[in-house]
Amino acid sequence: MNPQGTDLFGSAILVLAITFLFLFALDRRSKRKQHFRQIPGIMQFKRSVGEAIEQGKRIHVSLGSAGLPGETSASALSGLGALRSIAQFSSLGDLPPESTSGNGSIALLSKETLRNSFSSFDSTQLFDPDNGRMTGVTPFSYALGTIPVIGQEKVGTNLVVGHFGPEAAYLCDAARRQNAFLLGGSDALPAQAVLYVTAEDTLIGEETFAAGAYLDKGLFQTASLRTQDVLRWVLIIIMVVSVIDKIVTSLTGRPWL
Repeated sequence: MNPQGTDLFGSAILVLAITFLFLFALDRRSKRKQHFRQIPGIMQFKRSVGEAIEQGKRIHVSLGSAGLPGETSASALSGLGALRSIAQFSSLGDLPPESTSGNGSIALLSKETLRNSFSSFDSTQLFDPDNGRMTGVTPFSYALGTIPVIGQEKVGTNLVVGHFGPEAAYLCDAARRQNAFLLGGSDALPAQAVLYVTAEDTLIGEETFAAGAYLDKGLFQTASLRTQDVLRWVLIIIMVVSVIDKIVTSLTGRPWL
């Protein structure tokens, strides 16, 4: 496929995704209680969050080094959605969550996410701008700057969701040294491999992008999951049709489509 065709295909998928997102959000069935398939890592993370709040400990969310706009920003946005839900949970406890990132735009968004979450629950006294920070400007400096945050005795649970590389191993090692729970997920294959081996629980593939929806289950979060399901089948159909077209073309010498 030529570059122009690739851009056209990407634009069509984007328009299709936005259309289904709003259709599902307006669908009355989306307002009913949705039954999601169980993801063991997220279930364990929820239990760990509850235990951390009961014990008066802090929850740390690591959002990776992706920036806005960018091809790798989707996983960071998913992490921000999870941060919003975690902030709402933490409004019942003594310590607000702490967020770290390796990009200035994501750091600013994490601050606003915390501010808005606490404001919606009349818990503005818990908001501290320093709880949403940028700890490094390169992947490894970001990871090394995050280690002291994870190493705090008051951090009991960690969520690592965003764009990472092999440096994610440092975060997992820091959590293990503190005997703190860590759930990891990334859009990059090297990070997925590292997290699968070193993290206590791992989000695989699209589970990374569903983390925020599983924790919140709001209207648009639920609609986004249904949109993912539709796009998955659309891509499967396109792939199957493309394979059939290649086979027919090789056998007959004429394109099927």
